[in-house]
Amino acid sequence: MNHDRASAGHDDAFWIDAVDAVLIVAVTDPDGTILYANQKFCDISGYTQQELIGANHRLLNSGAHDRPFFGEMFRTIRNGQTWRGEICNKAKNGSLYWVATTIIPRLDVDGKVTHYVACRFDITAQKHAQHRLAEAASLDPLTGLLNRFALQKALAHEIMQASNVSGQAAVAMSDVDNFKDINDIYGHQTGDALLKIIAGRIRQAVRPTDIVARFGGDEFVIVLKSISGEGELRDVLDNVQRTIQLPLDLDIAKTIVCASIGIARFPRDGSNSTDLIKNADIALYSAKRLGRNRYEFFQEGLEIATTRRLTLQEQARNGLANGEFLLHYQPIVSLSTGAPESMEALLRWQHPEHGLVAPGRFMEVFDDHRITASIGSFVRQAVVAQAAEWQRRGVPFGKIAINTTAADFARPGYTERLLEDLRVRGLGADTIAIEVTEGMFLGKQAVRVREEIDRLHHAGFEIAFDDFGTGYASLTHLKELPLDRIKIDRSFITGLVVDESDRKIVRGIIDLAHSLGLIVTAEGIESEEQMALLKEMGCDRIQGYLISRPLAVAAVPAAYQSTMLRRMLQQDRPLKTTEANVFAASFNA
Repeated sequence: MNHDRASAGHDDAFWIDAVDAVLIVAVTDPDGTILYANQKFCDISGYTQQELIGANHRLLNSGAHDRPFFGEMFRTIRNGQTWRGEICNKAKNGSLYWVATTIIPRLDVDGKVTHYVACRFDITAQKHAQHRLAEAASLDPLTGLLNRFALQKALAHEIMQASNVSGQAAVAMSDVDNFKDINDIYGHQTGDALLKIIAGRIRQAVRPTDIVARFGGDEFVIVLKSISGEGELRDVLDNVQRTIQLPLDLDIAKTIVCASIGIARFPRDGSNSTDLIKNADIALYSAKRLGRNRYEFFQEGLEIATTRRLTLQEQARNGLANGEFLLHYQPIVSLSTGAPESMEALLRWQHPEHGLVAPGRFMEVFDDHRITASIGSFVRQAVVAQAAEWQRRGVPFGKIAINTTAADFARPGYTERLLEDLRVRGLGADTIAIEVTEGMFLGKQAVRVREEIDRLHHAGFEIAFDDFGTGYASLTHLKELPLDRIKIDRSFITGLVVDESDRKIVRGIIDLAHSLGLIVTAEGIESEEQMALLKEMGCDRIQGYLISRPLAVAAVPAAYQSTMLRRMLQQDRPLKTTEANVFAASFNA
């Protein structure tokens, strides 16, 4: 036995021999001076026995553990108790290694500590594996950014830091405008590639100290640390938006990628991570409603509006399941014959608290595309079923116009589904008209909507362009879309009698439409003077309260038996107020 083994104590010699072959073993005096180190200790630390013996164990301190960690260890072993734990040490070459450690105090006859025996297992591989697992659990696998779970922890830490120094921070939530359309048109592989690029661009655009995380889907969250004021915050956000809009090296033809951002500030808009993220999301929603490709700060009052929106959307989901939605029908009448030519199906909600309400009272519901699509599916099926019922009863409804939205066409096959609905009921495509608006042909969904409209046209459905004249590209749509009918928006009809400009616009629209072989319907007719002017201009059809308010299903058959309007129009004279009121009453009975 060499001198070092002797210094360790004869009582430990046999024990040391037994464990030398499998354990990393060291013996130190009460002050931490190394008295003995076996070969495995030398191998893992990179030091020779000569370098270790006589050195203090602090030689291996990696800095990974704080003072309380060692304080608890020393209190335990100085009290003669065994300590167990995991320690990160630093090897001679500077690399770190982990050992599962048991330190056993050796006591003399008086119970005083004479030296410590430390037995260790190398757990570096396990620690690295745990680190990789922890990293995988905290990182988004697609972008390499922090995930939602890790963001919550990082944000909570930043809030604590900012609170300690009375500092300011901000949470910015961003998502890619119309990302769903990119996924739908170009495929999820392209969508994933785009998300990776956006992630890199956001990381590049923010300051080095800021935290960037992928919150889910196409949503990213930025935690902006130590903000000096709104000016600095806006500088960062402007840079984020500029960077996101740089040209893309992807197969996305003529696509400009933009992002909307909502911002909540600490401590002004929330004192914890949950409230800050929630309020940033509320501000993001506001940015999207205001036109997208912008950022908005959280403001008082937005939360109330968001709560209303979410409540209405939840009520609408339940309402669809509970049969609370129904349709009313407003006649569209020929100006030349006075006969009803068709009718428009209009959505109503028999709300359990507010009674019967029109869509203007629950527009927030349509911000959720999934609910909008579900409502569209309900309308399609309900209209076809009602048309079959009226046809069976001999009600001369002509055809029924369905208002569509881009959400109706988000899932391919709308035309096929409508044709199947009609086939099951024994009806043809001439039973239904499809009304579209300009907004459906804007944005990334335009290609899919246009393709579906073409299929509907080729299948024999009448296509009507609603709210004509209110958009920027109405004339372009007249040229490009397979239209059969246009509906002049009520905003031009309201001033028709008193405003010469409105009369010129309406006359011009009618003449243009007729030159293209299109039928013209005027909406919002409320007076016999308006009707007389439209008849003189050659308008084909009218729709409005003068003829009838939207009718409940039960009122339609009786209203369609009326011949009063036919007689009045054939007299080719303005209606007297009393006559118009009598006719309206017959329709609204």
